[in-house]
Amino acid sequence: MAQTELTELCLKFGVHQGDWDVISEGGSSLRVHHFENAPHDFLRQAETDLLHETTGSDQNAFTNAKRAIACVMDQILFTFGYQSLRWNTAKKVQTIVAMGIVAPRIIGKVNSTRNLLEHSYRRVSRSAAEDGVDIATLFVESASAILRLFPGQFFVATGSDGEYYAQTIDFWYREEDSKGFYVKEYGAPWGTMMLTADDASFPAVIALALAADRGIGVDRAMRNFQGSIVAENDRLAQPPKSNVR
Repeated sequence: MAQTELTELCLKFGVHQGDWDVISEGGSSLRVHHFENAPHDFLRQAETDLLHETTGSDQNAFTNAKRAIACVMDQILFTFGYQSLRWNTAKKVQTIVAMGIVAPRIIGKVNSTRNLLEHSYRRVSRSAAEDGVDIATLFVESASAILRLFPGQFFVATGSDGEYYAQTIDFWYREEDSKGFYVKEYGAPWGTMMLTADDASFPAVIALALAADRGIGVDRAMRNFQGSIVAENDRLAQPPKSNVR
């Protein structure tokens, strides 16, 4: 794993503290993972369900909206190299949120109504069904846009004199051999440090790339990345556990 190398590089440059600029350099479309049933298939079925004004059709519409959200979450996670089919919903949401792709409030609104339907045997109202389909549609469309053009090239830098930065680290997302970010010190050749889904800082780096491209939430994304570096450094500093009882 490249996490240890990334942690050492960031500590060497002091990335774990202070103010850093995050600058997007563009990106390219990803090879999106395809399931036999795609998120849009569930959305189309949900829209068909809404054509029939019955209690059953409202429940079916909401259920298909939830399936669309679950499917696009797995599509995102698989696209970035996570094998998430056996994960529980909480872990999927936690990872998606850490990647900066969606706010948990969106999923929470649909999931809370779904829990009432499945665990309390309550009816889904017409307005709840329509809201669920609308939220799922917005989520699927926004996620699809991210996957179509992922801004996977960016750098973090500090110490600007108005023309040059004193310290810079480059990130470049590639899919040739495995899915991940090549990381290097500015000026050095691209080497073998490739951050993937196996590394703790990977979601935070994805969030940095998206925040830099959007120009929104960059400070928060940088703090989360710094926090991931500090946490990993603390973990490495822990003595190994003894097997002696």
